[in-house]
Amino acid sequence: MTLPIVSHLPDFRKHALMPGSEDTMPRKLIPATELAEFVYCAKAWELKYVRGAESSAEAQQLQVEGNAWHAAQGRQLARSDSPRWAAFIALALAVILFLFVWMGWAR
Repeated sequence: MTLPIVSHLPDFRKHALMPGSEDTMPRKLIPATELAEFVYCAKAWELKYVRGAESSAEAQQLQVEGNAWHAAQGRQLARSDSPRWAAFIALALAVILFLFVWMGWAR
């Protein structure tokens, strides 16, 4: 039994976007940041890359302030990690000293 040929379906071998066609779209590398922007908010991506809309001066100022805040927050967190590590080391040394005394190795 043979299947009938369906003539109303397009012939994908002759499709305009297939390689070897005269009407192929130009290849463009898409940066990862652009993909991330699209995934985060497709409407914002469309406004920026398709329609060419620019953000307002107020929005740009808010962005600069937010970036500065995040940088300061990161520096503060990095500084707060040092005392935490010192506390862990002191605790470990105290446990080791306790074990030496308890086991009688400190004689």
